[in-house]
Order: sequence, then structure tokens, then C-alpha cells
Amino acid sequence: MGGVFAVMADPTESDASRFLETPPMRVLSPNLLFLTILLIACTTSGGVILGTGAFSAKAQEEELLSSDDVDVVANFAFQMLTWITLLWSVLHDSLGPRGCAVLGLLSAAGGHLILALASTHGFTSPYTYAVGLGLVGGGGMGAYISSFQFLNLEAFQRTRGFRTSLLAAAFNVAAYPLLLLNVGPISLGAFFYGYGAFALCAAAVSALLFPDRPYDAASTPRVSGPPRCLSGVCPGLPELRGGNGVRGCSKLVVQTWRDLRAAGEDLRTLRYWGFCLTFSWAALTQEWAGSAVGSGLLFPHADDSYLQYAVPLISNATYLFAPLVGWLIDATGFLYASLLLVVAMQCTCVTLWIGSAIPGAEGAMQWLSLLLIAALAAIVYTIQYAYLTMTFKPASYPGLLATALIVQGSLGFLAWPVLSEVHPFGCADPCMGNFIMVLAPSVILYAWPLWELLLRWRKLRESLSASGSAPPAVNTTRVSSSSSLPVVLGANTLSEALNGVPTPRRSD
Repeated sequence: MGGVFAVMADPTESDASRFLETPPMRVLSPNLLFLTILLIACTTSGGVILGTGAFSAKAQEEELLSSDDVDVVANFAFQMLTWITLLWSVLHDSLGPRGCAVLGLLSAAGGHLILALASTHGFTSPYTYAVGLGLVGGGGMGAYISSFQFLNLEAFQRTRGFRTSLLAAAFNVAAYPLLLLNVGPISLGAFFYGYGAFALCAAAVSALLFPDRPYDAASTPRVSGPPRCLSGVCPGLPELRGGNGVRGCSKLVVQTWRDLRAAGEDLRTLRYWGFCLTFSWAALTQEWAGSAVGSGLLFPHADDSYLQYAVPLISNATYLFAPLVGWLIDATGFLYASLLLVVAMQCTCVTLWIGSAIPGAEGAMQWLSLLLIAALAAIVYTIQYAYLTMTFKPASYPGLLATALIVQGSLGFLAWPVLSEVHPFGCADPCMGNFIMVLAPSVILYAWPLWELLLRWRKLRESLSASGSAPPAVNTTRVSSSSSLPVVLGANTLSEALNGVPTPRRSD
């Protein structure tokens, strides 16, 4: 194709009728489309708020916030991000990917404006910055959440794990633009004014590329092209005109309820809840570790370059690990990936504990901890989206993601005050009590990898019992499915048993 999309139909009606009617369908180039969506995710996703180190240094340099204030801002904003992401996941099907992406990026632009005005006028309340940063992160998640539905396209079936890992890594890469705050002449106000303008441009691009309805399984990506009126941006808006606002809102609620009910069967499985609880606690651990290091509460003797450059650059370098996690999932399923998640969680916590508790260990542990935080984030968010899109039916995705975010947000809401304010066991933060509270539950979370293993062996026994034959020899043929992972196996019965999901029959 000569461009990003080719026009499939040219209307012959008058200009007035063309304005009122649905724009023609257009076919997009899958790979170029994916690169564009990846660029939007790398610059506007909720990971923007993870550039805590550079933001903290600039805010303290301009005498607006202290390190304790920045820690409050980071934790409060992350809680807002989680709950706003829940909103987008619930509305994903009813409002549509285009509506979520555009409205989300417009909200993010509003958050940038709040931050710019607050810093320009010298506000010193951490909660003003927390609300602005929370809108930046939560608004950007509208486009980010919607970007994963592109992975249902047929062109991406054999590389879904790898492409999922790239989108997962993009979440943290979005923290890199905040490194511009380290450039001396750039103030907080000027930076966020400029970034807000960029968010508006990303909203315009999303209006052109995101579809009105989520992809289920399609051979080519199609959208309705450049919108000729406001209804082209948000397909639900025509329902709100002409006195039909109540009807439009009621249809939105009904459709959302149907989406949640569609996930009911999968929500009743132990497999889902093993994933949900493990992911939620791992995400809490990663956010707590990143906030404590980025705000300067941990490793207080590190030099300024560590906080300004090393923390945002290394702790958000999830792209170094996410493709490996995606490859592992494509090759072996989720057994080893889930085990790796729990191990990475524990190693991160222990490293921070050693660095803060043992004299002389801070110098080495402060660098190792950044790599472990990046690895943990890569594993957490790659597994989150890969597991939901590859293990369960597409219709369940909004409801399952919404439930996972509710659990994650609830755990964070309960644990954050205890870890940051209450100081368990009478210790100051960081302290032994805090590390124990984060580390101890991770031991129980080995139940999820164990359940994945038991499920594989149960499916294997059932398959062999039904076939009445010995397992076939293993070769290196990769068998893929539109609803499951590519696996390294030789026959369909064994691959079904080891992965817990069916694979298509091969004609060869």
C-alpha cells in the first residue's frame, strides 16, 4: 500500500449529505498501524507519571515540593491512574476504542494544563500536582488500553506475545519524556504546556486510526477514516442529540453491563483469580519500590545524577526485558512466566531491604534495584495483557480487566497508607516492617504457578486417556492458534494438554 490507508469507497452524494453520513471505510496497513499505535503508547500512556526522579528533582529545584511531597504525589497519582484505567476498561466496548482514546487523551491534556498552571503560579500543595499527574496518567490509559485490541487482528496471531510485550514496555518508555526536565532552561510550566499540546495532537491522530468498535478477529484493520463531524470521533454522541441524552446514557449502561456479564464464566475460575491476585500484588510491589527509590526515600546518599538520570532511565527500561518475557510466553505458555513473576517480586524486595539495612551495601544495591524494578515491571504488565487476551475469549476481556484493576486498586488503596503513613511495627519508612508486609504475601502467590502446572498435567492425563496412546515425540514445530499461544510441540493432543487451550488441527 502506498500510504497508511487506502480509500475503499468514494461517496457521490452532495457535500451536505456526505457531512451527515458515515465516512467511507478504509483499510490500514497492519504493521504501519502497529508502529503508530506503539508511538502513541510510548509517549502518552500512564507510564508518563513514572518519571518520578526527574519530576522530583525539578520540583525541589523550583522549591515547590519536598521529597516527602513527591512521594505523596507519586502514590496518589498512581492510585488515580489505576481507578481511571478501570473506567476505560469498563467503557472499552460500549464507548468504543476511538471514543476511549480521544476522550482519554483530552483528559490527559487537561492534566498537563493543571500541572503547568500550578507550577507557574507557585502552588506548593502536593495534592494539586497529584491530581494533575493522575489525570495525565489515567487519561493516557484510554488510548493505551484501547491499543491492545489491535492484537486481535489476524496478521498478528503468530506474534501476539511479542507484540504484547512491546506494548507493555511502551508503558514505562512513556516516562522518558520527563527527562527533558533535567535540561536547565526548561521549567515545569513550559514543559507541561508543551506536553499538553502534544497530547492534543495524539488525540487527533487517534481519532483517525482507532476503530469505532473493538476488533474481535479480522483479516485487515478497518476504520471509518477521518471524521467529518463530531459523531465520527465518538459514535455514542449522536444518541445524545435531539433530546435523546437519557436514552443514549441508558444504552451505554446496558451495554457496559452486558460486557461485564460476558466475563461471568471466566470470573468463576480459580485460574483467573490466581492470576488476578498475583498480578495485583506484584503491581503494588513494583509501584511501591519505584516510588520509594524515585522520591529519594530509599538510598538517600546517592548523588543527584542517580535521581535525575539513572532512576528514570534504568527503572523504566522495561524494553530490555519485555520482549524476552513475550518470547517465553510464546514458547512455553504462562507456567514459567508466572513463576518468574513471583521470583522477581521477591528479589526486588530483598535487594531494597539489603541496600537500606546493611551498611556499605547501598552503593551496589542501588544499581541492582533499578534493574530489578525494570524487570519486575516488564513481567507484570506483559503478563497482565497477554494472559487476558490469550487465555480467555475476547468478549471477556473488558470484564476481566476491570475486575483485575478493581482488585489492584483496592489492594493499593489499603496498603499504601500502611506502607507510607502508619509505619508498621513502629519503624520509620523504609524499615523492616514495611519490607515484611510487602514480601510475606508473595510466598502465598506461588499457588498460581503451581495451579498452572497442575492444570497442564490434568489436561495431559485427560488427553492421553481419551486417545488411549502414548504421548508423541516432541519436535520443534510451532503450532499457533487465533485464541492461544504458539507452543513448541509435535501433536495437537499434547499441545492442548500442556497449554490448557485448544490448538487448530494441522493439515500436514
